[in-house]
Amino acid sequence: MDNTKIKSFSNVVPMIYAYTTPSVPDSIGWTKIGYTAKQTVDDRIKQQMHTVNVKAHKEWASEARYTDGSGEYFTDHEFHRYLTVCKQAERQPKTEWFHIDGKRSKSYFNQFRERDFSDVQDSDDGHTPYTLRAEQRAAVEQTAAYFAAHKDDYADDARSFLWNAKPRFGKTLTTYDSARRIDAARVLIVTNRPSIANSWYQDFAQFIRWQTGYLFVSETDALADQPVLSYAAYQ
Repeated sequence: MDNTKIKSFSNVVPMIYAYTTPSVPDSIGWTKIGYTAKQTVDDRIKQQMHTVNVKAHKEWASEARYTDGSGEYFTDHEFHRYLTVCKQAERQPKTEWFHIDGKRSKSYFNQFRERDFSDVQDSDDGHTPYTLRAEQRAAVEQTAAYFAAHKDDYADDARSFLWNAKPRFGKTLTTYDSARRIDAARVLIVTNRPSIANSWYQDFAQFIRWQTGYLFVSETDALADQPVLSYAAYQ
C-alpha cells in the first residue's frame, strides 16, 4: 500500500518582527520592523542578513493580528504608519528602519494591536492625516466611479458595490475614505461583534472626525465611555 501523504496546504501565520544590528555602528539606535507570512521570522531575518553578512539581534516577534476582539489581521504597512504618524518616529526614507529601540517598539506594537490611541501624538494642529495604500486607493476610486456612473439610477442592484476585501486589507479606514469620496450622507455599520465598534470609533476619531461633518451615532455598550451620540440626541 502506498503510504505517500500529500500536504496540500501550509499553516501561514502573519508575523511582525523587529531586529537590530549592534555590530554596525551606523545602525545603533535604529530598529528594523518587518513582516512575513510565507517564512518563519528566523528564516526571514537570516535571508536578509545573508545578503549583507551582518549578524542581527531579534528584538521581538508577534502575530500580526489585532487583539481588540475584531480578529482582523494587518501588515507592517499599518504599523509603520502608526509609528510615523501617531508616534512621530523617525524613519529612514524608503526603508523599514526606525529610530527607536527594541523595547519601545514592542511597547508601541502592543498599543497598536490593541488599537489603543489614548496617547497618540497628533500633528501640530491636532489632526492625524493618513495615506491609503495603492490597493486601498484603487478600491475607493472604483467605488467612486461606479456611484458616479449610477447617480441617477435608484434601483437597488445598481446602488450596490461589493468589495472582496481580504484580511489585512484595512477595511475600516478605506470605508471611511470611500464615504468621504462619494459624499455619503449616512453610513450604516453592521457587525455581529459589538467589540468591533471600538475599532470603528477609534479610526473615526483619529482620522476622520476632524475633516468631515460626520457624527458617530451608537448605543452599543462597547462605546459607553466614548463621546458618541445616542439616537435620541442625534434626532
